Amino acid sequence: MIAAPNVPMRRSKIDARFTFGDKNRTLPLLMVAIRGKANADQVARCIPRSDVTTVRHVLLMFMAFGVLKRKRLSRGMSFELDPFHELAAEIRNVLSDLDRAMPQWRVIAENDMREPRPRTRESHVGRRKPKRWKW
Repeated sequence: MIAAPNVPMRRSKIDARFTFGDKNRTLPLLMVAIRGKANADQVARCIPRSDVTTVRHVLLMFMAFGVLKRKRLSRGMSFELDPFHELAAEIRNVLSDLDRAMPQWRVIAENDMREPRPRTRESHVGRRKPKRWKW
């Protein structure tokens, strides 16, 4: 009699952030779905440890696939889900399930929509010489 082979078992639960392959791909798309319309700066502010260029490249990748469409604004591009894409209903269903599974991202996005954008007064922070009004 031959013994049954050992089947490897998953030790940890499946992380919902890896739905679209990687958390760096899933979370920007989820933020656009929650906000309705968002640019890369707004999405990057909501996701910790992410930068604007990475988020912009992910959003442009989804736009190349046809999932997102962009609109030119006075300063930058605004992205939103394309309702005419072939898989639009399925993607919206997946994103709404993710929104229910991870409610903390909706709270973060709504707080960011409510609060004004933090402004920096000076672009050369830390470079000014002491007792000097110029650098």
